[in-house]
Amino acid sequence: KQFIIISVSVGSICLYFGTKLFRKWRKNRNKTFGKYNYPVTRKCNHEDLWYGELVPDPFRWLENIHSEEVKNWVEAQNQCTKNYFSSNVENERKKFHETMSSLFSYDKMGCPMKHGDKYFYYKKSGLDNQSILYKMDN
Repeated sequence: KQFIIISVSVGSICLYFGTKLFRKWRKNRNKTFGKYNYPVTRKCNHEDLWYGELVPDPFRWLENIHSEEVKNWVEAQNQCTKNYFSSNVENERKKFHETMSSLFSYDKMGCPMKHGDKYFYYKKSGLDNQSILYKMDN
């Protein structure tokens, strides 16, 4: 099948193809995974008041990334994920990683900004972790 995508951002394209790949992977995965011990995610009774409306936020405690409880929860989640990938779908994980890497491997350039008589812009090549700040004279 061919798809025609008109006037969408790169993020949307990656999300679309990532979702499509995930669905394909989920459909074709090995069905005998066994039982996993997922970490318990506790809920708290925190509520925020937004424009006169109380909005529950039961996972607010996860936003405190420096707490020991959150660090332990993240480590347990990571261990569960590592166990899953290492024991069942290593080849599928590699294929998925290669496909997503190829989708995100493109040059990105920010809008130029003028400061004084110089122009500055950010550029990120391929899968670099961070953008680099460049300077132009004119």
